[in-house]
Amino acid sequence: MNLVILHDNKLLCEKNRNEIGFIHVPHYFTQNEDFGNLSIFITLLLGGMIDENYGSKVSYDTNAWDSKFEDFFAGDYLIQVDKDTYYYDLDESLADYNNKEIANLVLKNLESIPKHLIWKDCEYLRDKNITMDDYARDEVTPYSFSGVETYDSELIDVIKLISKTRDEKDALLLYSGGKDSTLAAIRLKEMGYNPYFIHFNNGSMLDSDKPFLTFQNTFKNFDGYVFPYEYSDVDINKLFSWYFGEWQRQNDNLRLTSEIRCLSCRMAMYTKVFEIAKKKNFKIISEGARISQKFFIEQIRFIPSLEEIAERLGIKLLFPVLHLDDDKKLINELLKSGFSSKTWESKCLLGEPAVEKTQKDEQVIEDYYNNHIRPKILNYLHIEK
Repeated sequence: MNLVILHDNKLLCEKNRNEIGFIHVPHYFTQNEDFGNLSIFITLLLGGMIDENYGSKVSYDTNAWDSKFEDFFAGDYLIQVDKDTYYYDLDESLADYNNKEIANLVLKNLESIPKHLIWKDCEYLRDKNITMDDYARDEVTPYSFSGVETYDSELIDVIKLISKTRDEKDALLLYSGGKDSTLAAIRLKEMGYNPYFIHFNNGSMLDSDKPFLTFQNTFKNFDGYVFPYEYSDVDINKLFSWYFGEWQRQNDNLRLTSEIRCLSCRMAMYTKVFEIAKKKNFKIISEGARISQKFFIEQIRFIPSLEEIAERLGIKLLFPVLHLDDDKKLINELLKSGFSSKTWESKCLLGEPAVEKTQKDEQVIEDYYNNHIRPKILNYLHIEK
């Protein structure tokens, strides 16, 4: 979920390295249908109670936090400008709120917000003077707005075009939170790249917030690492089902079902990451695949199939840990680099160990990819067959 906050004709935005844009609200604040949790996030953020990684600060003045303070950040000042974008008018709440002591405390707390949030001047908003009166509101639920249908498209354009650039070293990293993808991020950084994490949910994942726990505990003190929340818990359920569906209908080789299922899931991930990379102008995609994991999708034989599609999109693929064949070496490298070997990752309820494959098995898997999955990927990405 995306958020911007207006104060003194400036927008509070998030700066991830060289990109300035939306504040990416962590998904654990946005799981409910209403906007109650989003108001809580705004309360904690503007109240100076959120640290650099959007986690709770250990100490703060609890005496200043009562029900009146929470009311200050009520949803009355929250505008939904499109399906995934929200706009909070801090100026309007300051003007309307009678408790000047709390209002002054809010202004003081603005000095202690996370350092990667910056104020971006916006001439358009100064001229336009947009207020809540410009938006229709649903009278039934205080956190529901019907403004989705009546939003000001110019406002969205201003927010989305605040400032976006892309460095040639920016790399989208398929990130599970496990040791492989964590070491891949470290190696990318050492190679001079800027890893941007992206994590997926195939509809059968437990603890989808665990990759963020790994990030928070592993990278929060490592200069240059930023977890872009807009790529957290990306839904690939429909793509996964689309790619796996033909195999389910055939059901003629149960022994290879787990391999085809994982192939379908990984290809759904790649389809989505290709789509996002093109939209966000990333030229590099990376992941923590290792040949020693023995899945067909992580073997030298299959990788050219991925590279062929990437090349047609103008994207380069990097596999930083592909040839690392020893788990002990992996752990030792994490420790020698100054990182913990303790990681957390989402558990897939469908996941199974790779099977021992014959040459014939590998051909069956490759044929399924070529005949059923690859055409769907090309169709989805609008690439000529």
